[in-house]
Amino acid sequence: MARVVRQISSGGEQFIVATANTRPERLGRPFTRWSIRKLADHRHLRAACRIVVGRERLRHMLHQHRITYVGAHFPQRLFGLR
Repeated sequence: MARVVRQISSGGEQFIVATANTRPERLGRPFTRWSIRKLADHRHLRAACRIVVGRERLRHMLHQHRITYVGAHFPQRLFGLR
């Protein structure tokens, strides 16, 4: 059975990118840095724009916008522009 791939609008993508570039504390989240998991689970992504996005799609989207994530094996766990 073929899997249906949901299209994310450019507005939805811009919303995700803006969220990734905003400190979680400013959005009322109890942590200081985003991780891929935290960003994908962030309820505002689903509540404000009703966007459902998986971790791999999110990682790819952030890569396209030159936003990187330093993995968990590094002490600096943050997003940043290249």
